[in-house]
Amino acid sequence: MFEQEPPKPDHPLLAQSNFIGTLHVGAATEEALLRVGTIVVDDVLAVLRGAAPQFAYA
Repeated sequence: MFEQEPPKPDHPLLAQSNFIGTLHVGAATEEALLRVGTIVVDDVLAVLRGAAPQFAYA
C-alpha cells in the first residue's frame, strides 16, 4: 500500500528490479479469505459472549 495511490511514476520502489506490485486484490487468495472470515466470526462470537475480540474493528 502506498501513501498516495496510484504512486507517482518516479516512486523509488518502481525502479527496483525485485519489486512486484499488485492490486489490493493480490492478497485475496482462497486461504486468506477463509482466514479472514474465520477471524471475523470468532470475534463476533467472542463479543456476543462478553469477551474481547482478538482484533478490534473501528
